[in-house]
Amino acid sequence: MSYRSHYEALYVENIALRAENARLRGEVSEARSANAHARRITDDTERRRARGTCLNCGGVILPVAVFAGHRLREPLPLRLSTARFLDRAGGYTHASLVQSRACASCGLIHHFLAVEPRRVSSVDGDEP
Repeated sequence: MSYRSHYEALYVENIALRAENARLRGEVSEARSANAHARRITDDTERRRARGTCLNCGGVILPVAVFAGHRLREPLPLRLSTARFLDRAGGYTHASLVQSRACASCGLIHHFLAVEPRRVSSVDGDEP
């Protein structure tokens, strides 16, 4: 009888440990998803803060207009070629607008390229 009860006790303990293991795996899964959600929120706030803070002093940067030319009524927007870095011939076929922001504290002007993300279509020409 003791032989049988010993194995039955191990069997019951094994079932209890498997149930606890399943419960703990569920908790780990929930904790990972909560951590991933918190990380996404943190990344978004850091990305927004990086756009809105000065790299020099940490102040607030505000959008400003930077133009070229002498005619104040018809200014030329600044453009920078983005294709020449990709084209071996060095062509100036594509250009992006230069956006500028100035720091309200130190006056440093930050320049950004207004590059829009392109949608890549499939080989057949259909939308993905």
